[in-house]
Amino acid sequence: MQRIDVDDSELDLIQSSVLELRKTFESHVTRDIQSRIYRLTSLRCLLQNHQSEMIEALKKDLGKPVLESLMMELNVAKNEIEFAIKNLKNWMARISVNMPFSLYPVKGYTVAEPLGMVLIISPWNYPLQLSLLPLIGAVAAGNTVLLKPSEMAPHSAKFLQNYLTAYVDDASIAVINGGINVTKAILQHRFDHIFFTGSGTVGKEVLRAAAEHLTPCTLELGGKSPCIVTADANLELAAEKIVWSKFTNAGQTCIAPDYLYIEASVKQPFLQLLTACIQRFYGSHPKESKDYGRIVNQRHFDRLLALLVNSGEVYSGADYDASTNYIAPTILTNCHPDSSIMQPSNEIFGPILPVLEYTELASVVRYINDRDKPLTLYLFTSSAESRNYVQTHTSSGSMVINHALIQASQLALPFGGVGASGMGRYHGKESFLSFSNTKSIIDNPGSSFWPDATRLLYPPATDFKKKILDTSTKLNIV
Repeated sequence: MQRIDVDDSELDLIQSSVLELRKTFESHVTRDIQSRIYRLTSLRCLLQNHQSEMIEALKKDLGKPVLESLMMELNVAKNEIEFAIKNLKNWMARISVNMPFSLYPVKGYTVAEPLGMVLIISPWNYPLQLSLLPLIGAVAAGNTVLLKPSEMAPHSAKFLQNYLTAYVDDASIAVINGGINVTKAILQHRFDHIFFTGSGTVGKEVLRAAAEHLTPCTLELGGKSPCIVTADANLELAAEKIVWSKFTNAGQTCIAPDYLYIEASVKQPFLQLLTACIQRFYGSHPKESKDYGRIVNQRHFDRLLALLVNSGEVYSGADYDASTNYIAPTILTNCHPDSSIMQPSNEIFGPILPVLEYTELASVVRYINDRDKPLTLYLFTSSAESRNYVQTHTSSGSMVINHALIQASQLALPFGGVGASGMGRYHGKESFLSFSNTKSIIDNPGSSFWPDATRLLYPPATDFKKKILDTSTKLNIV
């Protein structure tokens, strides 16, 4: 095993945690439905009893407003828990499948069994929600879990480390904090599944490490999610949804619109609607608004300021305060498709919205298709033709028409990317399935009363057997 530059105490903690989690899983204590519901109920109690501490941690890490913390972090996790508890019995039930009559009385069915010990690596932008949601799915599926929160949201990470194992105190969950070297050291161990949320760059490193053990992965990445507004759209509705989805969490949302294409004939009135909506949401001075967050740290603050250079003309916003990592909601116009901020490698992940114009929808579709497949695609239009054209001529993890952000909170819909924006799905039942092995089972009662048609396949190959197989085309044996 390669030596990673971490303290011996950290290596010992990782080693002991992995061994304990493996031992707990092999003891089968996490697998029955009662034990799973106990853990889910414990997580629910954690959310209920320590809401104020979680809100405070999010405020310290990201300047996250109370409303955002409740609606975008805590309530999403609570709903996921309730949904899992309500449906767990059905998810765990075996599912019968039809078998060929020729194999009667053989029965076939599938069961969802836990994968084992899983690793969850969560990001900093929604540090509680994106830790808890995959954790809930892994627990519901009967696994043991090692959670590695992001060191870039240290207060949220500390909360998870202090409270998760206190509420779920049966050695089925471990939380390890630390920097990138700690993550690398953890990845040297063998897991039965790895769930990673973050950038594509780090996702590649996770996938490389997982390949050493042939460990399957769910990668929730991101990229540049486009937004298109046609001239026949409800422009007031579009402006409201775009401003909300783009500037929530100060733009640090993987499914926020990364850039906007607006039909040229309505560009100017729509820009006015955008700025009016920003003022309505955050006031004339967003820096003073209790409803507007901050950039997570100095490094990302500097990165975002660098993206503003030579990327377009400032239509509104662009003021900032380095002492608090504040960047105002910013709209750029006259952005060239080849400018720095539009490069495929530069996911903005901040409160800057480049606005480009178009005259033919086909040209926008070509631009999108020339780049990596996005995590989501937004379209605002009243035209059925435009809906169908964009839907059938583009590929994305999800597509939202005349709305924004809500796809991430719908438990009946799978959430995830495609291509460079990710692999695998979760939320609701998909979370349960992501952390389960759907095992196929064939059950033969072994009775000698019924003839066994598979004997026709046994050697030697007689003329009689050949004749039966040739003429019985409906006989489905194998």
